[in-house]
Amino acid sequence: MLERLRVRDLALLEDVEIELGPGLIVVTGESGAGKTLLLRAIELVFGARATGEVVRVGRAQARIEVTLRVDGGILAEDALSLGFSGGTLLVQRDIPKAGRGRALVEGRGVPLTVLARLGQNALRQQGQHAALELVRPEAHVGLLDTAAGLLDIKRKFNEGFEGVQRVIGRIELLARGRDELERRCEILRFDVEELTRLGVDEPDAIESLRAERERLRHMDRLRRAAEEALAEIDGAEAPALARIERQARRLADVATLDAELAAAAELLAECVAPLREAARLLQGFGDPIEDAAARLDGLEERLAQLERLGRKHRVNDLVDLCEVRRRLAEDLEAATGASSDPEALEGDLAKAAETAWLACEQLEAARRRGAAALESSVSSELSRLGMGDARFQVGFEPIRADTTAGPRAVLVRHGRRLEASGSHAVEFHLEANAGEGALPLARFASGGELSRVMLALASLPRARDGATLVLDEVDAGIGGETSEAVAVRLRDLARGRQVICISHLAPLAAVADIHLAVEKTVQGGRTSSRVRRLNDAERVVELSRMLGGGEAARGLAEAFLLRAVAPGTDGTKSRRRGRGGGARP
Repeated sequence: MLERLRVRDLALLEDVEIELGPGLIVVTGESGAGKTLLLRAIELVFGARATGEVVRVGRAQARIEVTLRVDGGILAEDALSLGFSGGTLLVQRDIPKAGRGRALVEGRGVPLTVLARLGQNALRQQGQHAALELVRPEAHVGLLDTAAGLLDIKRKFNEGFEGVQRVIGRIELLARGRDELERRCEILRFDVEELTRLGVDEPDAIESLRAERERLRHMDRLRRAAEEALAEIDGAEAPALARIERQARRLADVATLDAELAAAAELLAECVAPLREAARLLQGFGDPIEDAAARLDGLEERLAQLERLGRKHRVNDLVDLCEVRRRLAEDLEAATGASSDPEALEGDLAKAAETAWLACEQLEAARRRGAAALESSVSSELSRLGMGDARFQVGFEPIRADTTAGPRAVLVRHGRRLEASGSHAVEFHLEANAGEGALPLARFASGGELSRVMLALASLPRARDGATLVLDEVDAGIGGETSEAVAVRLRDLARGRQVICISHLAPLAAVADIHLAVEKTVQGGRTSSRVRRLNDAERVVELSRMLGGGEAARGLAEAFLLRAVAPGTDGTKSRRRGRGGGARP
């Protein structure tokens, strides 16, 4: 669970701090106010890719901090692996305008992959991008694998399929002729050596080069700052270090007469060692001007060569050259191996194909079992979301193929072609109205129906694993009575877990445990977004705005809030209003 979020200088979020808690947290506000920026901040602090463009104009860096409650399970294992055993972790991400950023856990620097791993186990996200996945039939197989918990089986199949593809590539290279093969190897070898020579083995290496270039470009400024600081500490006529040492000794002489002076003397004495260490570091700071200039020239030349290679290999970001090098090295290995004995390669191909097809059959059998459970669960959830007659179905269609000659013939069996996703295409269907028949979801579902299918997927038992559920406007296209059904379902979904939801639905905001409002403000010619935690009176105002304003809207807003705290069918209060009360800056 996320206990606290602080965001500084991330686009419009200049300085926002939010205390969170369990239950349903609804974020509302005008379009463009910055609601999605809050979710973006959560993604970034947990390792999402970022560039300096996200930093607020005029600021050097953005900083995002989150306090993560660790209550056991995989998160606790992650914490122990990092050397922490406490109940909370302070996770921090610094994103500079230029240069290399920092990732920290409890103040200790960690690779960005550690933050990504924490986020993978702490969050479950469903958003507008996920709804877009539903309108792409080719993405349905991935959604099924995730919902049915088949990622480990899918990984085994991927390994088998990639293995057979490598052997096919080696055979096809061999068939093109020795001369062409040698030319191909020579080109690949040159490209790999060129990238290796310029140090693109790891993405961090390129970021380090950029950061070092920025440091050297500002070396004069850094050196002046170090010299001025050293002069104040230990080089002026009355250096701070000497004055502090003198006063510490003077107070120590009379400390026995007064406890407060004794404490002050002790604190001053404790300052001496850090100041001496700072003076030592400042004395040795900076390279000779000539060396720094030469190193900067070398770095500029090296980065210029990397930019040339980026254009050559058509990558948008230099860090992607690492992936280019890895792929080229694999191609070189395959091309070099293509000189193997043809008969041995045919044997390797037969074994690899058998492994891949066996893994495919196991995966697709598991998919059919998972699809049956998914159909039942999603249909049941859709009923709770106001689609009582809806039926969700998962369709399987063989990927047809004619007989293929050559080494790729092993990818065809019984008229089916083996592809990276398997030998059957998967597509979701929805019968929204009884007796009308199930139709492909991607082509015939409305926006509201897509949103409710996404909510149904988010409500599955596998999704309810204790991780924070983050929903970005998955209620889009929903209104009327359906909006109240969605509100009730999300309220129930938030029992025993934390759910953070951006919404434009007043009925949903009315049942929130915590209601956050995001507003744009302009001060001194600068626009920023602020986030307030609303109390009961402020919630009425915000709900009225969401309902269109006016006395009628205010009356309806008050009715929504009264209904949210009315006794439920089990005799208990369904929701408390404005838990924690009061507006927060």
